[in-house]
Amino acid sequence: MQTFKQFINEPTNAVDESLGSTLKSIAASAMLSAGSAFGGQHHTHNVPVKKHITQNVRQDKVGQTKVDLNKLRQAIIKTESLGEKDPDSTIGDNNRAFGRYQIHKIAVDDVNAADNTNYKHSDMFDPVKATDVFNRYMALNTKRYINRTNKQPTYEVLARMWNGGPMGWKNNHTILSANTKNYWKRVKQHLYSSGVLSKK
Repeated sequence: MQTFKQFINEPTNAVDESLGSTLKSIAASAMLSAGSAFGGQHHTHNVPVKKHITQNVRQDKVGQTKVDLNKLRQAIIKTESLGEKDPDSTIGDNNRAFGRYQIHKIAVDDVNAADNTNYKHSDMFDPVKATDVFNRYMALNTKRYINRTNKQPTYEVLARMWNGGPMGWKNNHTILSANTKNYWKRVKQHLYSSGVLSKK
């Protein structure tokens, strides 16, 4: 629920400039590789893509940790693709999650409603279109998180919202909370192995 961009040709982005540095950073990065939007478990239509004013990846402090959005996205991709040779053709979660990011239709619908785009669920097999939806979805939910908590999201919050939707970050005694915590554990292992996070 928030945006990312950097890795392929002209990265894409959808961002409200008033949201602050973290959201701007998320929007400024885009990539072409991994997810499970709104699935709560592991697992197009031609729309003009907006170009961001910069392709530089920025890092912003989140608590005591700098969030490298490119590295987070890479970890999510690895978590979602499960080593598939062709992640863009992957269908998961009982045929409900498509492509490298394992995007569900509900996430596509959410992006279309918020940003007035017209993506189809089948577009999520296209890495460029899927990346744009991933970016927009993450930006949208980052905004929701900031509005609700008045806090900047952490690696954990961002990963859990990607997996479980706008409220996926919450800690409570629900199945959703348990699922997103487990998802975060998998993402975190990739962040450890890439040196983004260090075990204490």
